[in-house]
Amino acid sequence: MMRRWALWAIALALVLVAAACGNDDKKDLPDGGTPTAEEPDAAATQEANDAVELIPREPGNNVQAGLTLVTYSVGIEDGTLYFFGEVRNDTGQLARQIYATIYLLDGENYTIETIQAESLLTDIPPGQTVYLASVSPAPENAADTQVWIRYQAGDPALRGYFDLPAEVEASGSDPAAVYLVRGTAENTSGVDLTFPVVNVVLIGPDENLIGVASGVFTGGVQDGVWPTGETASFEARFDFVLGDIAQVREIRIAATGYAPLP
Repeated sequence: MMRRWALWAIALALVLVAAACGNDDKKDLPDGGTPTAEEPDAAATQEANDAVELIPREPGNNVQAGLTLVTYSVGIEDGTLYFFGEVRNDTGQLARQIYATIYLLDGENYTIETIQAESLLTDIPPGQTVYLASVSPAPENAADTQVWIRYQAGDPALRGYFDLPAEVEASGSDPAAVYLVRGTAENTSGVDLTFPVVNVVLIGPDENLIGVASGVFTGGVQDGVWPTGETASFEARFDFVLGDIAQVREIRIAATGYAPLP
């Protein structure tokens, strides 16, 4: 009989201990111990919302100090975004690169797409002018643009020879392009040049830029080397011309080549 009471006592003690442990687990929980989802941190939530907050941009140009936007054309025509810019390095130092970032804006000036316009030229000395161009399809809801023009400074990697003599030999419409220009450029630098670049620029009414294209060398340059004294031939095809090709009033050619530093 005593043994049976001892067993009951032990069982009762175990039940009381288990109940006490259960109450301790629930003591710090809301609603009498019913678990709830962890509340988000208010500061973290605000920070996340700030990170994705959209800010409207003011249409127009934002040019970094030291650069001069000599002239430009930007807009949307027949579903095509175009930007043509002539930029001069007035920083007083060499610019490794000059480029433009074009923000396409909707009707409320929010950014819907970002496009880069870069020059093929590098190691641009003070006072030198370069041309930037970008032509691409525009989203249907694109209404305006904001253009940032920037440069990267740094030590030169090559020595550039700019504004080499060049001339137009033929120009006009072409079955494979909206407009085609053929011409020649002469290496008068006195050294063999590598990485030759020819930019062809179409000037319209009121000195507006209505087209910019890079030329492809068709003769006089072999394996990327333009020998000194050699006249090289090139052609430049335009996939887009602002307005009508009948508006072309002038064709400018900017021929450049590079040589190793002394």
